[in-house]
Amino acid sequence: MRVRRAGGQAGRPADAFLSRDRAAAPEPGPPTCPPAHLPVGPSARLAAALAAVRRLLGMPDYAAHLAHLRAHHPDCPVPTEREFYDQYLRTRYGDGATRCC
Repeated sequence: MRVRRAGGQAGRPADAFLSRDRAAAPEPGPPTCPPAHLPVGPSARLAAALAAVRRLLGMPDYAAHLAHLRAHHPDCPVPTEREFYDQYLRTRYGDGATRCC
């Protein structure tokens, strides 16, 4: 009968497993900077979280719309925030009530 050693399996020393695990672990590299698109700082993180919640709820994001217009449609006129929300409401709800009764 083989005796189980602490930290290893029957018949194998614990050092054999430790050396195998150490060899498999990658060497730690230099610290990396966060990607440029990630928000930095508590206020930026809060703003990004609020924007994500608004998107989930279906609310429009004026700042994202402006960034899209500047990147993809530079020749189009930029609406004011009020015009943007009015256009959003007209597009979402149409001209009148959405009820049947």
